[in-house]
Amino acid sequence: MKVNRVGVALLLQAFFLPWLAFIVLRYLGPVTYPSVDGFSFLFLAIFMLPFFLLLPFLLVSKKVVVREVSGVWVSNPLAEGRGFSVVILLVFIYFFAVVLDKIVLSNVLTVGITEARYAAMVDGPRGSLLGAVHYLLAGAPVLLACLLLSRSRWQKGGVLEFCLWVLVVVCFASFFLSGGRNSYVVGVVFILFYFSLEKKRSVGGEGSEGGRNLRFPLWIKVFSVFGFFYVLYIFVERAEIRGTNLEGAVFALAKNYNVDVVVPEWIPGAFLQIYYCFLFLVFYVTHSLSYLSSYFELGYSPNIGGGYSFSVVFRIIDVLFGTSYVPDALDQLIIPGVYLTLPGTMYVDFGLFGAFLAGILLAFLSLVYVSRALRRGGWSLLAGAYLLTLLALSPIFSITNVGNGFSTLMIIIFLSFWNRRRSLSRSSARLLVSD
Repeated sequence: MKVNRVGVALLLQAFFLPWLAFIVLRYLGPVTYPSVDGFSFLFLAIFMLPFFLLLPFLLVSKKVVVREVSGVWVSNPLAEGRGFSVVILLVFIYFFAVVLDKIVLSNVLTVGITEARYAAMVDGPRGSLLGAVHYLLAGAPVLLACLLLSRSRWQKGGVLEFCLWVLVVVCFASFFLSGGRNSYVVGVVFILFYFSLEKKRSVGGEGSEGGRNLRFPLWIKVFSVFGFFYVLYIFVERAEIRGTNLEGAVFALAKNYNVDVVVPEWIPGAFLQIYYCFLFLVFYVTHSLSYLSSYFELGYSPNIGGGYSFSVVFRIIDVLFGTSYVPDALDQLIIPGVYLTLPGTMYVDFGLFGAFLAGILLAFLSLVYVSRALRRGGWSLLAGAYLLTLLALSPIFSITNVGNGFSTLMIIIFLSFWNRRRSLSRSSARLLVSD
């Protein structure tokens, strides 16, 4: 296995910096939590141990060299047109499914996005085929954005690329139609890591630069800023639907979740509203440890065997075979539907020893695919970006069971098999010709 220092550094930064920010915000931020069980920290340290063991790889000195095939530098994860066309097709199917389901049938724009979300939570799963389609394909716009970034480095964008970028933006906006923010957050973080991997690749052999400079279109950056502010505005919408304002929601937060909040008196009115949003954001990012601690305080491990991390897979099995694995698994949780951090999710699914093995496997896979992404490109760029996203958001949740995380993973796996099948077909054709 070839390892390079650039990849190891990026991997460790993606994992440890978010956890450092998590600790700073939780213990030095404006939200003060009750003390957590001491074993929670021991458990997190055990889970993180394999990543600490990667530190010696920083001493490795290997240049990142891009693999060349037939004189063409492989930067596009799907260099051939058919793979790219498949991703575009999946995006169009997602777009029409979400428009029909959310706008035409559910009428969320008239009812209100947040109102429709709360109504859906009360009514429970609808069993909608259209809903299942756009949920399973919600990762396609994220991957299309990545492919477009790679294409922009090697060829000048035209009308097609512009129209596809517009489609990506519209699809990202549609992520908010569910009333949540996780699909947008996961998608943006994924694209940023993909961008970072593609940017760090040494193009043209011995560290020289080649191709066009890789950069986002300006209007995409502007849209991302608006998206971030809408993520914050969701806190306002949820306060309003409960019949209160942000100030009332903040004090309700303190009461309902047994936390203390700090609200400086010197902050003026307009900025105070922004500060309230910041308070909710801090709570959103840091509350998962408290829910994880409950399991250690009770000495309870559900061991539900992946039903929490990969609930979509088991839900499909339930539908096909009439089983009730997912409801039974959720009944074993202390509080269903809360964030438990990535290590906590592994603990709930596989117990203490299983979570430790999951940490080892995750560290190994991240090392392999991030190094491979920088060295060889191809679909490994997508796999590396996914693993880095999983690590970066691990202090909050596991992306495999929130937003479009599962969809993105499944489409990446599909593209990897597609790529291998195409490679095998070309190899077989060459053998036949040579015979």
